[in-house]
Amino acid sequence: MSTSSLVRPSLGELERAADGDGERIERARSALGRLVAAGFRPEQVARWFGVPEWTDARYVNAPADRVRRGLGGFIALLVAGETVEADALRLLDVKEWAALVELGLVEEAAGRLRATVRLLPISGGSGVLVVGSDRGAGEEEVGAPDVSALNVAGCLPRRRVGPTLDVGCGAGLLTLACAQAGAQATGGDIDERALAFARLNARLNGIAARFVISDLFDGAPGRFALITFNAPLLRAPLAVSDETAAPRYLSSPRGEALALDFLAQLDDHLLPDGEALLHAQLTPAVEAALTSRAARARVTSILFAAAPDGTPHALTAIEPGAGRVRVRVVLGPLCPHLRREILDAHRRPRAPLDERACPLAAPWLELRESRQLGGPSPGWRQVSFGGVPLDEAERRLLERLDGTPLSALALDDEDRARLERLLKLGLAILR
Repeated sequence: MSTSSLVRPSLGELERAADGDGERIERARSALGRLVAAGFRPEQVARWFGVPEWTDARYVNAPADRVRRGLGGFIALLVAGETVEADALRLLDVKEWAALVELGLVEEAAGRLRATVRLLPISGGSGVLVVGSDRGAGEEEVGAPDVSALNVAGCLPRRRVGPTLDVGCGAGLLTLACAQAGAQATGGDIDERALAFARLNARLNGIAARFVISDLFDGAPGRFALITFNAPLLRAPLAVSDETAAPRYLSSPRGEALALDFLAQLDDHLLPDGEALLHAQLTPAVEAALTSRAARARVTSILFAAAPDGTPHALTAIEPGAGRVRVRVVLGPLCPHLRREILDAHRRPRAPLDERACPLAAPWLELRESRQLGGPSPGWRQVSFGGVPLDEAERRLLERLDGTPLSALALDDEDRARLERLLKLGLAILR
């Protein structure tokens, strides 16, 4: 997408928008609510860009011939940052539209509109959050939610918890998701600009949350029932022409150091029965720190991707207990992000397989069938589940696993052995 028409509001303008009078904020909330009701949702944005839902729409160009009217016009304006004709937008009334302009979220000139804040619809456990983030032409966005943050958001507890802290909260997505679920939520970040966006997002979504300037835990004393940290990714530099000059992928010392400092300070801020969710790339140093912690806490890492150098991306849960679980989960169209169900299924010790057990095929994995038509070996066929090849007997067994108690399945000895293998591979779970 072109950023030539994008503007970058100053910190003062963001703070004034976050502190805007109640009537304007309420009208802006009404406008965003109307857009969400009309379909301003992640799946609709994905369809508009013609990409899978989990693709980061910030870096995708919409087709040049796409009609920029109605809902499509708002997606072009608020998500893609395109300049749009004012007459193309018909979903809001005059007062709602004026509130967006008066708050400085949108600029209008000569009948054309451009957004100053990128507004992304993000599905949460209790509805759609519309999260604003920075956009400076040619500059990295401040606090903008990324795919990693969505993985953490999907693994938040589904029940109401006590006080929560989101370390490095950025634009406030995880803090707002916790507050939306009823928690006393605090978000901390060292970047004042990101915090201005977070406060604005809280008001635009009608959610009460606390945001403080904080470097890791420094500005948020106390203990919390849930602590989250979406650690900075390790950045990949541009490729160089001389292959011997430098590797194409270098770890960021600051990114790794933040994850290690977080783990070192965690015990001083987590309640005894609390839980921490950390997204970090498992460099050898981070992996060693997690393994060391497993002697006094239950540490579960769900690996869902890998960096170009093979370093795993993982969501790690730390909670009372002891032991280390490290499991890879294949994400795909049926499950674009991690979710709590996956975390819960893998972190609890597997109960003995008895007649009361209720086996279920892992609902986040995809069954695929590959066939060869013609060629030297006509009829060639392979079936896989979550990327693991299956024989025909395993496929038939998986299709029977729908949560029915084992006593009612009446499996023979061979199918029981197959079930044990499926459970060990994470292709089936017990409920």
